[in-house]
This record gives sequence, C-alpha cells and structure tokens, in this order.
Amino acid sequence: MIQSFIKFSPNNSLILLATALCIGSFSALSAQVAHLADVNASRKAFKPSFESGDGTLVIKEGSLSYNVEDPTEKDFQYLLFQPARLRASQDFTITGTFKNDAIPESSKELASIGIEVYQATDLRNRMAATLSVARLKGFFSRTVFAQVVEGSEPVDSTYSSDLRVPIETTFKLSFDSGKKVFSVFYVRDGSEATEWESVGSFGINGNGGADGNARWRMKNTEKLLVYVYGYSENMQIFDNDVEVTALSIEID
Repeated sequence: MIQSFIKFSPNNSLILLATALCIGSFSALSAQVAHLADVNASRKAFKPSFESGDGTLVIKEGSLSYNVEDPTEKDFQYLLFQPARLRASQDFTITGTFKNDAIPESSKELASIGIEVYQATDLRNRMAATLSVARLKGFFSRTVFAQVVEGSEPVDSTYSSDLRVPIETTFKLSFDSGKKVFSVFYVRDGSEATEWESVGSFGINGNGGADGNARWRMKNTEKLLVYVYGYSENMQIFDNDVEVTALSIEID
C-alpha cells in the first residue's frame, strides 16, 4: 500500500510523489495520509503528544515548522501521526523530507527534526531518525542521525558519513518485520537519480542490526506508533528554519 507523498516547494507547486488512494485528508487503512499542503487536514492528522520547554511544531501550509522563542536546556514537541496504523508483522517504510537551517554556535547547542517509531505497549522503546545540527569536535555538522532506545535508555546510535548533508534532506526509515530490523537511508546530494545511502541498521529482537541491537520483546500482533518531532537544546529556532516538508508511509 502506498500513501500519498506531497511536497511543498518554494514555488508553491505541489509534486505528487505517490498515488493517493483517497480524496480528502485521510480515510481507511489503505490510505493513511495527511496532506501537508492542507492545514485543516494536517490538524486532524497530527495530535500534540509530548512537549517540553518552549518547543512548538507549528502546522503551516506546506510544512510542520519547529519554533523556539525562549530556549531552555531541553525543548521539544512530538506530534502523533494518527492515520498511521502499523503492526510489528508488517514491512513498512516511512519517508520524509526535512529542513534544518539552524546554526549552533557552541557545543551546548543542537537542533533536530525527524521521526520516531514507538512500541505502543511500551513507550520506553523507540527508534529515531532525524536531521540534526550540532558541533562535532568544535566543527559545524548537519547529519542524518539514527538511534535505537530500550527502556528509555539509548542503546546504540550512528550518523551519516557525510557530516554536511544539504539543508533540506530526504531520508527513510524502513522496518523488516521478519528480521525485526530498522534501517535508515538518506538521498545523497548531487546524484542525478535517487541514490539511497545507508546510515545504519538496528535490530529490536536482540540481533540482526549492523550498528546495534535492542531487545523490545515485541509480539507480531503489537502496534507501532509514528511521531514527528522537533528537539533542541539552548537554541532559539526561527520560523521556517527547521521543518518537515513531506511525509509518506509505504506498507508492503
């Protein structure tokens, strides 16, 4: 099943990247979709869930924009993508285009925009993929970062080999239900055709991951929840600098 993938460009054009299976914001299982170009549809599709400090994901025409006016040591907001109805027995791929034009000025500052998949029966277990900016050994970096968490504790993480990916980058988080392995890829800059570069893979059944493994003890009948989120530390984030500009889910 393919869910609609719609991207909002600076030219105010809408590019349809996958076939929409329904008309309107979202409907049944075969069309779990929210159109980011439609503000009313986005408001129905994304539910505020977790937040801290002054971090806010603002629903706008064409994007979800992460803003922070009065920064603290830890600001964030998570929005549950309500149409997503995923189970551990399904192979799926979540693909999104994310923008991160924030500039950290010290090692105490960072900003991320991305997606997290949670085990519905135990929210302490999650898999994250983000477009993040930070200072690595004093130098500015913009990377696609991936991390698996068990019992609220990070188990393993990795990031793209390219330490300065484009301001706007497309990446995907795929799940192999048979092996119980998450894999993260991003689109390389400058490639004429879509070329996916691996970031890393993580098993959640104790094995299978090339970059680390957690043990979620998850049954095939269990549900998985999808969130988009913005996160930052000690940074003021200005409007339109950190955004989600496209999102889709394909279920095999």
